[in-house]
Amino acid sequence: SNETFYNKIKKIFDEGGFEKIYLATEELELLNYLKFKFGNKLIYQDCFRIIGNQSPVFYLDPRPLHRTLQCQEVLLDALNMANCDSLLCGISGVSNGTIYINGLKFKDVYYFDEINL
Repeated sequence: SNETFYNKIKKIFDEGGFEKIYLATEELELLNYLKFKFGNKLIYQDCFRIIGNQSPVFYLDPRPLHRTLQCQEVLLDALNMANCDSLLCGISGVSNGTIYINGLKFKDVYYFDEINL
């Protein structure tokens, strides 16, 4: 749920003493919720975000009903995340790629499923 995401992010944010959060998500509802909760502490790129699986750009998307447009924003997110101090992520190819791009220089890597509230 959005509240679970918020609570886990807030826990890491408070414990780590971070100033800003860079959010990479393809879920518009979660983005809007976290913008409301974190305000100007949240940094994000706002491109190609849609609700659910209704792509407004089917003619550009080689994978209909997928939320990303030719992975352009995923690459931008990975590059932006690789420049952060720490990473909170799920286990995925994007997070693994981000860690690789970062050159293993993150201060900490937190895995979402391992954070206990």
